Amino acid sequence: WMAIGCLLTGASSHEELLQMAAKGDASAVDKLVGDIYGDDYKGLGLSSDTVASSFGKLVNSSLREKVKKEDMAASLTQMISW
Repeated sequence: WMAIGCLLTGASSHEELLQMAAKGDASAVDKLVGDIYGDDYKGLGLSSDTVASSFGKLVNSSLREKVKKEDMAASLTQMISW
C-alpha cells in the first residue's frame, strides 16, 4: 500500500499518505454503479455509490491530467481496506 501510494501521489511517509487520503474524494477517480447505470442497480441490490471499478474513471485521459493526488490516495486506501 505505501509503496504504490507513494508512487501515485509523491507522498514520502505513511502519515502523509493517510493525510492525503483523508482530504481526498475516492469517487472522483473510482467508477461507481451510478456512473454506469445512472442510479441504483436494483437487479443486484447495488446502490449508486457502490464502487464498480477502483480508479475506473482514470481511463479518461483528460481526467488523468486533472486528478488530485489526494483523490488517488483516498481511492487506494479505500480499495485496500474494504
